[in-house]
This record gives sequence, C-alpha cells and structure tokens, in this order.
Amino acid sequence: MRRIYFYFLLTLQIAVIVIVTIQFERIDHRSESLFLKARIDYVYLPEEKREAEFFVEYSINQIPDETWSIEKELPYNKLVYVTVERDELLQKVTEVSLKKPKINEEENIVLIGKYQYEHPDGYHVVRYGYESFAMPSKSLMYTEGDLVRIHLLRGKWGQFKVDTVEKINQ
Repeated sequence: MRRIYFYFLLTLQIAVIVIVTIQFERIDHRSESLFLKARIDYVYLPEEKREAEFFVEYSINQIPDETWSIEKELPYNKLVYVTVERDELLQKVTEVSLKKPKINEEENIVLIGKYQYEHPDGYHVVRYGYESFAMPSKSLMYTEGDLVRIHLLRGKWGQFKVDTVEKINQ
C-alpha cells in the first residue's frame, strides 16, 4: 500500500512540474503586451556569459505624493496595487492601494508592486520585479542614462519576458 502512495505522489509531483513549465514557456502566446518608458541605470557585462544584464528605472517606479492614497506607513516590500493609465507607454500612475481596485480595463491596468521607501524629495518608490533583465550582447548599443521603450510580455501568473528594447529620441 505504501508503494502505491509513493508512486501516486511521485506522479502528482511530475504532473505539477510539467504544468508549471508549460505555463511559463507559453508566455509568448498567452501574455499581455506592455510598453514601458525607462531609463537605463546600469549595464553589467559579464565576461563568461553572452548576455548583458540591464538594470532600469521605469517612469512608474517613482510615484508622487499627490497620487499616493495610502495614509499609513508601509513596511519594506509590502505588496501594493498600482493603477496605471493605459496609453502607448505606461507612465502615468493614477492610484495606489493595498487592495486590488476595480477598474475599467480599457482605460487602466493594475500592476502589483513592492513598496520600497519614501524619498525625501516627495515621492514613493515601488519595484515591480522586472527592473533587471538579461539581453543578448548584440544589444550593447544602449548605455547608462539612455531613455528606452521596453516591450514587456506579462503572463497571468506574474512571469515576464522582455521582448524588445528601443531607444527613445530625446
């Protein structure tokens, strides 16, 4: 009887791993396409890999006090829901809340972020989890300080993939 339970649990674990892997591999086909405006903060060029690591600061990372609707002080990495106006580039935050808001999906989009800190200059910093990503070394035409438009594919389980990075004319 123990052997049957063992094989059942083993089969169940394999099935869960296969399902999760398939979901993450299908991000190209079943994902939401987002375009974000960002500034490249840092480019890391490892010698042993063929991919460069990009660290960017999105325009929606810094949320002004006027838009911040949370009155209480938040701990580091507290989940917040950031409502962003749907436009060609997602760059205008309309609301921040602790509970998922009901929105008009044609006009707005809700992103889940982690609260970082309140800056003395009067804004709050939120990270979304896709501020760093790897790109092939042929994309090294981008340098620190460049303004770029990032095409991001976001899956329904929170996974993401950077599709393209384009320089924005200043």
